[in-house]
Amino acid sequence: MSEEQARSKADLIQLVSDYGATMSWYGHALAAGGVGSRAYWKHAAEVKERRLKESIRQMTEYVSQEKDEQLDVLFPTGHTLEAVTELHKSLCAEALSLVEKKGADYNRSEQQNGDTLANLKMSAKLGLVETPAHGVLVRLLDKLMRLKSLCKPGEKPANVDEKVRDTVVDVINYAVYVYALSEGVSA
Repeated sequence: MSEEQARSKADLIQLVSDYGATMSWYGHALAAGGVGSRAYWKHAAEVKERRLKESIRQMTEYVSQEKDEQLDVLFPTGHTLEAVTELHKSLCAEALSLVEKKGADYNRSEQQNGDTLANLKMSAKLGLVETPAHGVLVRLLDKLMRLKSLCKPGEKPANVDEKVRDTVVDVINYAVYVYALSEGVSA
């Protein structure tokens, strides 16, 4: 908040206080029945009310502008279709590479028997979820919750090696697994 905006905020607080006091004196004047006094305090209240409304308008404008500036920092604009398309290609290529490199590490014997997703079916076989796709959705939800935590402005992850990109790549792969399991995709 700039010095000028802080002064405006202090002025607004003083205006609210003055308006309250003026309204109180106006109420006393009405109760006392003095015509001249009543007219004076009514006019004073109207003047203070106009100043108060203008000050509130200015503060509302400032708060709105400050919020827009914060949002611009948090959510920058200017993502072209070409840039997003290139990012998409890069993330999907990374996701595919990860499956190719690490896929066999999860269930070697099942892999050799042709069932790459055997480990993802275990939660359904154990009766923990209704279908294998539901089991993967639980894992996907965990990844989405991690993304939510990683994307909080100003917060550092406990695991400093954890990157938003890594989790996005995991989400891509889990989404593919849900599709494969729910559509019955096979070799």
